[in-house]
Amino acid sequence: SGRERNLATSAMGMWMRAALCVLLSLALLALCNAQQLTPRADERVFFASVGPFAIPPGKIQIFAKALRAPQPRGDVLITGYVQEVFASRNGQLTPLRFDKDSDGLYFHHSVMHREMPDVGLTLQDGIHRANNLFLQSPELIGNPVHFPSGYGFRVAPGEPELALCVHATAPYGAQLVVNYTMTYRPRQDSDREVTIERL
Repeated sequence: SGRERNLATSAMGMWMRAALCVLLSLALLALCNAQQLTPRADERVFFASVGPFAIPPGKIQIFAKALRAPQPRGDVLITGYVQEVFASRNGQLTPLRFDKDSDGLYFHHSVMHREMPDVGLTLQDGIHRANNLFLQSPELIGNPVHFPSGYGFRVAPGEPELALCVHATAPYGAQLVVNYTMTYRPRQDSDREVTIERL
């Protein structure tokens, strides 16, 4: 009858909504777990802090030439990355999460560049045209990238230096600190290197 069909349709709708809630809960749980850059059993952790460095009042600063970014050494594969950006105020570090904070400090993006001295792109000149590694917009700050097993960025012995380029502006000036963490391990012949294309 029509009443039975309506009851069956209603029950099916309840089951579908329940299933959707379960799927959403699992997705949120996965998202929460993804906030941690957890090294795999064969990986090590590399941490570096750059700064504090000054942003002059009202200026957009490009810190390409000033900020040398340490990286793991040896023949290794960088498998993961997470970055934190802080405003340093009165000895306290305030995490930046959004485009603009209460003092008008605007963080646009930061990029890891790898020097390409064979074509003249170095810390002293042209670094912004060099290869990119980790591009961090305000939406990505604090959110780790962990590549699938067997993929990453290779660092070979004698690898060119990295430069951390931060683009930000602050009407009253600011001091910024950038912390970043990498996971890495010894490179294997079967590894595949990640390539980032510039848009």
